[in-house]
Amino acid sequence: MAEKFKTQGLSELKKALKQFPENVERRILRSMAMAGAQVVVKKARNNVPVDSGGLKKGIIRRSKKGPKAPGRVVVSVGPRSDVFYGMYFEFGTSKIPADPWLRPALDSSPAEIMEAMRLRGLKRIDKEIEKAAQKAGVKRLK
Repeated sequence: MAEKFKTQGLSELKKALKQFPENVERRILRSMAMAGAQVVVKKARNNVPVDSGGLKKGIIRRSKKGPKAPGRVVVSVGPRSDVFYGMYFEFGTSKIPADPWLRPALDSSPAEIMEAMRLRGLKRIDKEIEKAAQKAGVKRLK
């Protein structure tokens, strides 16, 4: 199940991203989303029921091709296909009661997720500026 988050108060970031070409903007946003997803992965790995450890190791984040709309990227967190049974624990079955591990990981840390995204965004913007400067042959003062 996909969750959508709307953020407020990021108008400065939006303005900064609009200064970049669309492909660079998408790289920055994808990097930010992956940083936020990594926070969820770590928390989910702590929440998951452990038998052999396969499910714990199999929780991953992935970037997907999504709509080519400016300012949009798609990132998901969940078990790899070889540990599909993780969803049985999350939602339950007719014989197994639900023991959610993914949703609590997402719900418990919105501020931590946003902070990870913000920090990654700042680093990635600097990196993209540096790349553009090198490409243009401009030396940047530090």
